[in-house]
Amino acid sequence: NVPPSREQFGRILDASQQAINAGLKVFLDCTDVMGTEDFTGSNGDETEKEIANCAAWVAERGFDPGMFALGPVNEWAGGDDNTTYNDTRQHYQDVLRAALGGYVLTTGPGYWKSREWLYDASHEFRTFDDLRVIYEWHEYSTLDAAGWKSEEAKLSAKGAEAETRIG
Repeated sequence: NVPPSREQFGRILDASQQAINAGLKVFLDCTDVMGTEDFTGSNGDETEKEIANCAAWVAERGFDPGMFALGPVNEWAGGDDNTTYNDTRQHYQDVLRAALGGYVLTTGPGYWKSREWLYDASHEFRTFDDLRVIYEWHEYSTLDAAGWKSEEAKLSAKGAEAETRIG
């Protein structure tokens, strides 16, 4: 629960470079789980500082932007919905973008980055105007082939909706 020092985070970035050198693409997030208490009051100042440091330290390394993507938060905590996080997600994306102009950024929905919270309109997930963003989810699931086909259709519809909105 303590932000990493420059040296500690440097070890993560060293490992990221080794993965890139091995031909792997790296997706990295600046923080792990975040709930509303992490971006309100004095905690919000600390969280913003941590994300700004993360972006600055990544920028200093000069990673190949085609091999490295960065997000501010690994998981938005459960219990809160996307409307709680939408403005905060945008704000932290802006913090990253200010330092990492040419990089792909990542983000995901509330409720632990559940895919349903990404595409179900009732959860009010907002996409960004920034076209250099990957929307990700992670979830433990045991769907069969037909189940994944259904999920693919839902995600494709969400993507088409975003493309229409952005233009």
